[in-house]
Amino acid sequence: MLSRKLFKRLGIIVATLVVLVVIGITAFVFDPFESGVDDMRRMVPADVDFFLRKDDLADDLGEFPAPAFFEDIENSRAWRDLRKGQTVADLRRDLLDYEAQLKDIAVQIEAGSGGFVSLVDDVVGDEVIFAGRMQGRELADAAWCAYMRVSWKIRAGVGMLDWDSVRSGVVDGGGPTITPRDDGIFTIETAGEPPMFLGRHRDCLMVANDETLLLDSMGIPDNPEARPFGTSSLYRDKILSRIEDWRGVTGVSEEGTNAMEMFVRTNALFDHVEFDDGWPDANHPDSVEQRVLSSFLNLKSFKDLGGSFLFEQDSLTWLGDIRIDQNAHSSFQTDFFRAEPQERRVWLDPFFTLVPREACAAAALRVPAADFLREMAAAIDPEIRREIDQLIKSTGRYESLDGLVETLRPSLRDRIGVVFKRQQDPNQFNTEGAERIETYDPSADPDVAWVFWLDDRFRGQVRNLIRFMQEQHRTFEFRLTDLPIVNAASGDVAQEFNSPNIPATGQLVACLFRDFFIFSNSGGLVRNMVQAQLDSSHLGNMKAFQPIEAELGQKLNGFVWLNGPRLVEVAEDQVTFLVEEADVPDPGWMVDVRGEIEAQVLRNSYPGIRSSSSLRPDQQDEFEDKVTEAMSRRWGRDREGFLGPAIADIRENQAFMRLVDRAFMQIELGPRELRWKARALLNFR
Repeated sequence: MLSRKLFKRLGIIVATLVVLVVIGITAFVFDPFESGVDDMRRMVPADVDFFLRKDDLADDLGEFPAPAFFEDIENSRAWRDLRKGQTVADLRRDLLDYEAQLKDIAVQIEAGSGGFVSLVDDVVGDEVIFAGRMQGRELADAAWCAYMRVSWKIRAGVGMLDWDSVRSGVVDGGGPTITPRDDGIFTIETAGEPPMFLGRHRDCLMVANDETLLLDSMGIPDNPEARPFGTSSLYRDKILSRIEDWRGVTGVSEEGTNAMEMFVRTNALFDHVEFDDGWPDANHPDSVEQRVLSSFLNLKSFKDLGGSFLFEQDSLTWLGDIRIDQNAHSSFQTDFFRAEPQERRVWLDPFFTLVPREACAAAALRVPAADFLREMAAAIDPEIRREIDQLIKSTGRYESLDGLVETLRPSLRDRIGVVFKRQQDPNQFNTEGAERIETYDPSADPDVAWVFWLDDRFRGQVRNLIRFMQEQHRTFEFRLTDLPIVNAASGDVAQEFNSPNIPATGQLVACLFRDFFIFSNSGGLVRNMVQAQLDSSHLGNMKAFQPIEAELGQKLNGFVWLNGPRLVEVAEDQVTFLVEEADVPDPGWMVDVRGEIEAQVLRNSYPGIRSSSSLRPDQQDEFEDKVTEAMSRRWGRDREGFLGPAIADIRENQAFMRLVDRAFMQIELGPRELRWKARALLNFR
């Protein structure tokens, strides 16, 4: 992160140059006929660890330094909700000083020059690059250089720094000490601060905190053997060619392209930050998500990340490309990244027909399905996994969950899908007189269905699995419920298994439908998916999806789809659920406060008795009633404080979701790279 001192020091430097311009603007201090730098990216050394570039910045700004589009965001309901959340509050607090300093610099420059010089128009409004190298122990120790395409006014000011009288005047006026060097660089020293360094090549002004980096940049134009970052294969392949491909798909002209380019050597970055340490944790005791994610992601294998953010009127696109060190991969990760992109029409388009219009999210990925299932099984809590393995072994059919998965390997193609939909009442489609479906572990999380593509030659293996679950339903304490949503005559099968031990819905559904095996926690969702394909009421036929589908590549490894308004509904369900469930004290809260309340009851109702174990048998029931009553009163007081943070987090996530109407990501994998294109259609209402 840029420090406050950085803004202050840059402001001093720019303000000094403005003063010099005002003092002697008519003096012949630089060649007014010199041409500008053809490509400022070629001033950046090839070995930088980070790079950020934005051109035409003046066109993006509203009231400096706020972006022009920020006014639209501020008028939206999403922003009004976000301002109530902790993330935006923290961000605004951190940015207020930066914003104030930037505004102050801009005002001082304009006032000091009598309106002749503008920070935006003359310094940063055309093109800005920020690049550097990681060094030292902390991220703040990085060597950096800012490259700015400046106007002739600023170039004149730099030219006047060669005059002793001008430099002396700056010091006498309370400004920094400026010392010229034989190599064309100026050292700028301010009391109590590390030195800064300034250099210029034609219309490229460079300000750095590291003289070596600045010297390397200044030496590039005169070195015919120099290989700057702007001509490197990393820049060309990760940034430039991706933007050109995007233009070809969207039809946006080069002049109409509004891009922010970025690059970072992730292996260098991770040495200076902590957020990657141990994440994702394959052995995390509480997070199943981390345990599953660790099967796919290994941050130690990331070499570098390049890409760009592309801004349009109502959308934001992110093009990204990560180079991979495959030697750091597990065997599963190696196989995962080795999977070649496949024609979309062969595998992804059929999946779209199973995603109902009401879905809040969906994703599909080319991955060895059986290996994926084994990785998912490995992420299950060890104690629960042992219980499952024991139950499966007791049937005499399979030795373990892994053994069961292996029997499915021939029948599952190398691809998986998942569909999410707002949770519906699991009893909605119950037949009359059927036993009500209950669960011991309710939640408001969306219903989920896993989709597997079948090799028709081995379709019988999946049928055998469903038959096995039917035959052994008492072993697993399942109750069978018919789900008449498929055509049994064509070989399709659908069976619902109910148990209060199943979280969220109390349901598991196994469905063999045409070329797919669907496994879900919701009979209603499976019904919607089957119906979506039968009557074409699916994602692929949604009018809002057509523009996005036109942008997808012909060959893909993965795809993610998000529906913002539907996700907002899910978040609302979660708030409602929390409030309703809070009528009963939270079990964790009860454990935390019970000791304190027991001591209070003993003190008030049983003087002289220090432990409940010392109560007479005839006092035990009375004591429990008093504790329960006291805990209920205490929960009435603590309830809001206990719920507040959880609801605030959900509301904040909901506000972010309101900003997005639709979003998608397409993924391409290779043995040595991970590429993606993500686009969000924004909602400023």
